Amino acid sequence: MKNLLKITLLLLLFFGCTNKKETKDNLSDLTFLKSVKLQIPEPSGITFFNNSLWIVSDDESSIFNVDTLGNILNTIPVDGKDLEGITNTSDSVIVIILERDRKVIALDLDGKELHSKTIDITGELNYGLEGIGFNQVKRNFYVLNEKNPLLIIELDENFEELSRKEIQFAKDISGITYDENRDVYWVTSDESNSINFCNHNFEVIKEYKVNIPQIEGIAIDLVKNRLYVVSDRTESLYIYQINR
Repeated sequence: MKNLLKITLLLLLFFGCTNKKETKDNLSDLTFLKSVKLQIPEPSGITFFNNSLWIVSDDESSIFNVDTLGNILNTIPVDGKDLEGITNTSDSVIVIILERDRKVIALDLDGKELHSKTIDITGELNYGLEGIGFNQVKRNFYVLNEKNPLLIIELDENFEELSRKEIQFAKDISGITYDENRDVYWVTSDESNSINFCNHNFEVIKEYKVNIPQIEGIAIDLVKNRLYVVSDRTESLYIYQINR
């Protein structure tokens, strides 16, 4: 019995140390590279695919395709108002959210609606759906409700709700992207001026304080290990290098 107890304790110590090492090794450092002024009014969400950035404008109800220096390549008009978040499920399907309408909409690259769903949520219209990210591995969406209540809502590929989780780590949440290289989520907060490095339970592994007014969407280039963040107020693109 004593030998069994010793073995159990050794196993617990081993796995506990392993988990701590994995968490420590999973941490990443960010280096600010530069900011770029955009010719886009009120950019409020961003995603990266096809080696370029796709940004929604709250002001113009359009999706702007830009290169990584912020030069506009194409503009896609959207039949809807109050665009806040954007992600993609493939190289040909974009998914956006309309804050006040509480809607998630899938579009092709011509802006044609493929599928939509109204999310069941209460609260002030101006503090509604704010960001959306897509986990390419699980094939699930993560929709942010900005505040009151502050939620992350998980949806399947058909926009059916799977779960919702109330968040405590920030004053609000404004953008999200899934990092497949590290199997984590990057979540931005406007009011807390932060980029948060989160696990699958949306617990913060590390918080990065940033000097970006009204930080909105966030996107990741998995090949170059870069984060792209947009600010609604400055109408600028901010670029960070993920060091590991």
